[in-house]
Amino acid sequence: MVTRDSDKSHLQDLKDRLESKGIPAVIQGENTARMIIPYFALQPTLWVYLDKQFDDAVRLLANPDHEVTTGVDIEEFYASVEEVEANQSNINKVYIDLGLFFAGILAALVIVIILLNKV
Repeated sequence: MVTRDSDKSHLQDLKDRLESKGIPAVIQGENTARMIIPYFALQPTLWVYLDKQFDDAVRLLANPDHEVTTGVDIEEFYASVEEVEANQSNINKVYIDLGLFFAGILAALVIVIILLNKV
């Protein structure tokens, strides 16, 4: 987490500044900030994806002229994130299908056991 702020537009400006210099970032907690819980605990927060970019991100937010040394290609980064998420979705589908398959086998075994006990 780089910073927190109740002003979401300010966080968006900071995120844009980071990404313009090759530091992918995400704003989290935009919706939870509306909950009635201690205010400071639920302010939206700005995070960098890559730990190695944290120092550069903090320096860039403090000084817009800071020269970032750990920048990456933002479009390439987000394309790879989407690919990972798609792969994860496919893996989840496989797990669900396997779970249903084994549940079907167990149900069939229970039916066979019930039928054998009646004979």
